Amino acid sequence: MSEPPRPATTRPRAAPVRKSVRLNVARVGIWSLTAMTFLVSVGAGLLGLLTVTATWLLLNRLGAFTAVNTALAQTAGPTVSINVLDYIGLRQVLSASTVAAVAGVITATVLAAAAAVLYNTVAALVGGLRPLLLETDE
Repeated sequence: MSEPPRPATTRPRAAPVRKSVRLNVARVGIWSLTAMTFLVSVGAGLLGLLTVTATWLLLNRLGAFTAVNTALAQTAGPTVSINVLDYIGLRQVLSASTVAAVAGVITATVLAAAAAVLYNTVAALVGGLRPLLLETDE
């Protein structure tokens, strides 16, 4: 006698193995955080200067400053001579943007150092952060 065919057996997939690790962030290196923040803020400042330059050049190419000069001349009359580029020329805009970028770099660096000192002080009192890291096999 022949036996009826058996259905193909499939093995149930094993659940992924999860490994967990608890770490304790007890201290933050003040110098490393300050140096990293300084470099990131310098990069952000340079990106800001590039953006301001590109925006000014685009506005100049589109004739926005000429249109503003024309509108001011029509509003003020022929006796008053106002040129917008005397006040917001590329040199003035880049100078102001550079001052703002340098101030941003200094502010971010000082705040990062203060935050590291504050974190280290609080971590000494309460033990720091304890993130749970999970590793899965998939």
